[in-house]
Amino acid sequence: MRARRWHGIDDETGAEVLEWAVVTVILIVATYAILQAVGSEFGAIAGAVLYRIRDFVGL
Repeated sequence: MRARRWHGIDDETGAEVLEWAVVTVILIVATYAILQAVGSEFGAIAGAVLYRIRDFVGL
């Protein structure tokens, strides 16, 4: 049985690397847009969770 080998960027063709780059950019832009849309709500929730953790720990 042959051992599995990790395939790095050297095994990718130019088109595949470009595809990964485009997908990565799309995911970054989508994440940024989602965080902009729910940023204030997320900040309030994160603050409440942090407050409860500090209260539980006793800080």
